[in-house]
Amino acid sequence: GYAVGLNVVREICMRIPLTMNEDLLQDLVLYKKSHEKAVSIAARSLITLFREICPSLLVKKDRGRPIDPTARPKAFGETTIASDVPGAELLDGEMSPEGGSDDESDAFDSDDE
Repeated sequence: GYAVGLNVVREICMRIPLTMNEDLLQDLVLYKKSHEKAVSIAARSLITLFREICPSLLVKKDRGRPIDPTARPKAFGETTIASDVPGAELLDGEMSPEGGSDDESDAFDSDDE
């Protein structure tokens, strides 16, 4: 019963992290001390999730050593736009009408003859 419930909460938080608040998370994390193995594993997986998406909601001893201690879930409607994608400048030449696309089609025509 409890293990399924904790896993459902984890799945919901993976999709909508803002549904969790600090008090509720700290109450759910206490199930890691359960004598039922499935329940303690489910609680630990919830801790692992929040170590990645929002470690500030966890108490200090449960945070571990996060890669990004300032990580937080995105606000409603917030997006991340990548402005510096490695290799993006290579696409500019290929997409332009004067780029290699016309030359390549001519090369294929000459091979057919």
